[in-house]
Amino acid sequence: MDWAARSFAGSSTFRMFAKNHSENIRKFLQREIGNCSDLSRSHTRAEYTQRLLSCISKFRSSSIRMNSRSKNRGRRPGFGQAAKVINLYIKQYLLRPDFMGRRQARAARRLYKFAHVPLDRIVLGRVWEDFQRELSKNGIGSQPKMSRLQERDYSIIQEVIYRNARATGLPPIAYDFNWAERSE
Repeated sequence: MDWAARSFAGSSTFRMFAKNHSENIRKFLQREIGNCSDLSRSHTRAEYTQRLLSCISKFRSSSIRMNSRSKNRGRRPGFGQAAKVINLYIKQYLLRPDFMGRRQARAARRLYKFAHVPLDRIVLGRVWEDFQRELSKNGIGSQPKMSRLQERDYSIIQEVIYRNARATGLPPIAYDFNWAERSE
């Protein structure tokens, strides 16, 4: 469990948080999500999403604060920023299920089909480029911004990614890998 908390994010992710909060973030993830066992009890995408939203809410309510240069300086993380950290941690866990042992590896395979894409500025740009029409039909009229991302738009974006991934036979998290294959 410790390896996932230490390797899920680099300095570019942590720099949006107040100085010296990286260790607090790691401890929070280990305590609240750990080996993803609670999330792996989900039998449907809706159930997984509810459990995930609970984790995001707890992260936002924790003592973790944004850095002094952010728009939210000294405040609690916004919804999008908290979701990014949680989803990056889950993604890291899912990339190496063999580290979790046989039983947890089976749970990871189940989670893989529900896991949300970690959203950041680059991924949101790709989502807008790929699904602008569909997002607009669902009430997102302009390219989403990380600093202003709210639960409603986050949920719409994840659902659009999920539907399109299912149509191609891939898990939704594969979209995260897809953007990296394209040139800027």
